[in-house]
Amino acid sequence: MIWEYNVVIIVMACREFEMGRKKCERYWPLYDEDPITFAPFKISCEAEQARPDYFIRTLLLEFQNESRRLYQFHYVNWPDHDVPSSFDSILDMISLMRKYQEHEDVPICIHCS
Repeated sequence: MIWEYNVVIIVMACREFEMGRKKCERYWPLYDEDPITFAPFKISCEAEQARPDYFIRTLLLEFQNESRRLYQFHYVNWPDHDVPSSFDSILDMISLMRKYQEHEDVPICIHCS
């Protein structure tokens, strides 16, 4: 889906683990790790920028002889089965997402646990 629709922005609105339970499978490698392969795709992490309530990861997605750069906005302060106490950081994240999204006709992929 990411490749087919030329998605550039992925929003992850959950933590990998919460209260000792796995909430989401990690589909990206950490910055210093080797690429992960989900045949026929290969994913590598080129950069990771920490913000107060979220991370911005620059991911490289490779398929056959082509590669595309994606940006994962990983919001880490969304409580499970609840809502955040403040929306300031979410609004900041949305503002940055707009700068990374070059074309408005391309969908954004948003997921939670």
